[in-house]
Amino acid sequence: MDRLKGFTEEMRELGRVPSADILEQRIVTDRSIASIFGLPSTARFLKLVRVRRGDGVPLSREAAWYNLTAAPGLTSGDLSKSVYAYLSE
Repeated sequence: MDRLKGFTEEMRELGRVPSADILEQRIVTDRSIASIFGLPSTARFLKLVRVRRGDGVPLSREAAWYNLTAAPGLTSGDLSKSVYAYLSE
């Protein structure tokens, strides 16, 4: 895989309008997730759970954890759109 595509980009390539409903957005500490990232158990993450839609139709439920040390700006961004696009800015 030489290039990672996000949901938003995939939907646009298919001619659909991407959107998301945020079900959960909170700062958490989680030992299991910290272990996956190789971080201390006290590391803070943004837990984001969204329903992803194409043309208003629900297509997936997405749960993601973001390392706030690496991307602290995520706590104040509009995450109902592409997180990849937000991070690239």
